[in-house]
Amino acid sequence: MILSNLIQGFLVNRGLDQAMIGAYSRAGDIAEYVNETYFSLRRLNFDLTTDYRMQSFLGATPSRILIVTQDERVAFDSGDEYSSDVVHLSSVKASLNSESSDSQVYLDRLNNHLMYTTIPLLMRDGDRASVLYIQDIESIFVQGRQLTSRMLLIGIPFVILSSMLVMYSSGRMLRPLHELKMGVEAMTRGRYDYEIQPEGGADDELQQISRSFNVLARRLYEIDQQQSEFVSNVSHELKTPIASMKIISQSLVESKDQVEKAVIFDFLEDISQESDRLSEIVDDLLYVATLQKRDVGLKLETRPIGRALEDAIHLIEPLAGEKNISLEYPKFDKILVEYDYNKMKQVFINLLSNAVKYTEAGGRVAIRQLSEKDDVLIEIEDNGIGIPAEDVEYIFDRFYRVDKHRSRQVGGTGLGLNITKQLISLHNGRIEVHSEAGLGSIFVVILPKRYQV
Repeated sequence: MILSNLIQGFLVNRGLDQAMIGAYSRAGDIAEYVNETYFSLRRLNFDLTTDYRMQSFLGATPSRILIVTQDERVAFDSGDEYSSDVVHLSSVKASLNSESSDSQVYLDRLNNHLMYTTIPLLMRDGDRASVLYIQDIESIFVQGRQLTSRMLLIGIPFVILSSMLVMYSSGRMLRPLHELKMGVEAMTRGRYDYEIQPEGGADDELQQISRSFNVLARRLYEIDQQQSEFVSNVSHELKTPIASMKIISQSLVESKDQVEKAVIFDFLEDISQESDRLSEIVDDLLYVATLQKRDVGLKLETRPIGRALEDAIHLIEPLAGEKNISLEYPKFDKILVEYDYNKMKQVFINLLSNAVKYTEAGGRVAIRQLSEKDDVLIEIEDNGIGIPAEDVEYIFDRFYRVDKHRSRQVGGTGLGLNITKQLISLHNGRIEVHSEAGLGSIFVVILPKRYQV
């Protein structure tokens, strides 16, 4: 009995789906025809004896067409089909109120099934109405019962076996889908560490989707961690100069007239320096945000890349002279690159200043320009403190510092290398780093050549 109901329900639902698709199409055609033929609902005047287009809409299946205005007045009725039945206007009201299509099944007084399909109609003069298309679908239920009886009589063993196979296959298919659903729900709750365990067996589409979901989840988890760390670092970097200024100003307030004028000027100079540092951090943060949106205008010109490099070296020479660090570089060949002079000079200044800052007094920084087939390489090598292997992959992250104590001493916002990498990326280039703790570092800027003279 249960199996019979399931099969009959399946067959009937399939038939109803097909009938509903056809009914929506028919009602839509009727609405389009009415709107094309008549400007206003007040001018509707169908003559079914001569209007063959409207006759074709009625079709061979017993059906009835009504056009109901917004005030629930029947503007058109195709005939007396189902005259013994009361026309249900509830679906029409819903269509008029929500301006959406709908399809419902009702029983007439003879217990025959009728499908009511409504679709909104907007006339060219602005009047609104609803097209109601009624069709007899009793044959769908009759055929469903007949086919069910035949299937049960002829193919009960086949049906049972098929049902078992379907249930087994559905179970195997639904399990990974359920896992995927659970993963998506976990992700919406912020659990980016959730991971789907793919089942063994064939490498099908579901397993590929599961793996792709895990890759996405891991990436979102990394982004979430980076965002949390970034917020924490920004808070810390901003808090430090603010705290320093508060301590200095509070000391001045508490001391009042007891502080000498020279000490006051020293305190004010300290406050000014901390204000400059705070302003520098904010400016760099805004610049990083602009770079991430790639909303940076480049003034590209084709010129020797060595020109920006030499100008950056000349600006860094005084800083290197203070620590007795030698800058070793040859006369650079004229290798032409299409680049923004100011942006690339900033890149080289960032890299050179880092090399000088993290090299002990008396050390050396070597600058080389190398030419390959399609690229030019700018190498900046120092014999400074170097970078531990476990830190190399993170040095271009915002606010990442290998030695936080030393970084505080040499200054900077912790955003320089991140800005450097993004500026190089805007020029379709890349940057590489080779370093070993205690032995120094080599930063390599790789840019595409334009042509060489």
